[in-house]
Formats: sequence, C-alpha cells, structure tokens
Amino acid sequence: MRFLTGHLKEGSLDLDWPSLVREQETLAFYMGLLGLDTICEKLMEHGMDSQMPVAIIQQGTTATQKAHTATLQTMPAVAKQEQPQAPTIIIVGKVVKLRQKLAWFQE
Repeated sequence: MRFLTGHLKEGSLDLDWPSLVREQETLAFYMGLLGLDTICEKLMEHGMDSQMPVAIIQQGTTATQKAHTATLQTMPAVAKQEQPQAPTIIIVGKVVKLRQKLAWFQE
C-alpha cells in the first residue's frame, strides 16, 4: 500500500512512475482529482494494465460518501460524466474489486 500525493505542480506530477507499477500493490492518491487523467495515463504508459480497477471515493467515511469505480482506461471518462467533488481519494489496485463483496459502508 502506497499513499501518494496526486496534486499537480505546474501541470505535472513528479513521481517515480516505474516503481508504482506493481500488480499486487494498492495505490492511494490523495488530492488527485485534478490530476486523475495524468495519473491514469502515466500508470498505463509505464506498464500498468489498462484494466486495473480504480475507485474515486468522495467524502469518504461520511454519510455523504460516494464511490465511482472503473478501470485505468475508463476512469477519466467516468469522472467527467459523474463529476466527483473534492475531497476525494483515488484507489488503484485489485482491492477495488472487493468493494461490493465487503460493502461495509452502504451508500
């Protein structure tokens, strides 16, 4: 599990992208909503499977929590359609597939 800032600085993210592309690792990007397109693009560019599950959690752990799930390839379009609002956290990894099974927080 790695926690990373997704905050854009001068329009880019200065991260060690190759080190983030590990199949069994979970990535959590905080402050990454504006950088979502870049995050998805860079992870795929460095070899992460385009079908890797991704979740955007809006207002997590509150009564107004919303979760949007997709893949690295489709998440930018889903986010444009759903218009999630900060604060959010972006989760990338196979753990996202457990969302429905665990369902500890009902929306």
